[in-house]
This record gives sequence, structure tokens and C-alpha cells, in this order.
Amino acid sequence: MAFLQYYEKRLKLQLLQAELKNIKQHAEDLTKTYPDAQVKFGVGEFSLTVIETVLADTYTILAEHRDLLEILDEIRNHCRVANNLLQMFSPIAFPWTGNNVEPHPAIEKHNRNIGWECGPIISACTRALERLGNVLAL
Repeated sequence: MAFLQYYEKRLKLQLLQAELKNIKQHAEDLTKTYPDAQVKFGVGEFSLTVIETVLADTYTILAEHRDLLEILDEIRNHCRVANNLLQMFSPIAFPWTGNNVEPHPAIEKHNRNIGWECGPIISACTRALERLGNVLAL
């Protein structure tokens, strides 16, 4: 029975791996550069449900990997800030939804703020995926 629980936890770590790849891709998609940063903006928040559930379910395996846990905390914290920025911008962004072609300073400022959060998310996801790969290889 204990082996089945351990096997189940390892499967959940694979789910965490897939979710980290998804979060990294979403952060890359939200990151806009000039000239698109003046007219386009990303939508969709980061869901942290999978990460938080898997952390709770696999903590007995991850407890000895403090570096990975710290990186996952970093990801969660930056995602929460990015989610707050996205929520604050959403009501403002309504006039520009669709195929906006007119540059606007509010869009550019929003993209700059999101970029400041998404850069660390991308970097942390890369590091977490590497560390998690090491854990799964054991």
C-alpha cells in the first residue's frame, strides 16, 4: 500500500512538471515587446491550484528539496502579483479589446509591469523544472 502511495505522489510530481511548463508558456505569452507592447496585451491569469494541491500532496517527497520549494514559492508569489496586475488592468482594458492598433501609454505601462513579473516567473520555472527533473530521476 505504501508503494502505491509513493507511486501516486510521483505521478503528481509529473503533473507539477506539466503545470510549470504551462505557467512558463503563459508568462512568455503575456510578455510583450516594442512595438506590440504599445497596442497589445495578454489576458488570462495564472492558476495556482495545481501547484498548491501537488505541494500539499507530495510534501513528504519534496521536504528534503528546500531549493525546489523555495523556487516554487517564488513562482507562486510572482504569479499572485501578476494576477493582481491583470485584474486591475482588466476594467481599464475594455476599450482596447479586439484588434487595437492605436498605441496607448496605459497599455505600454501595463505590459512593462507584467514583464517585470513574468521575467522572474519564466526564470524560476526554468530552474524549478530542472530541479524537479532531478527529483523525478531519483
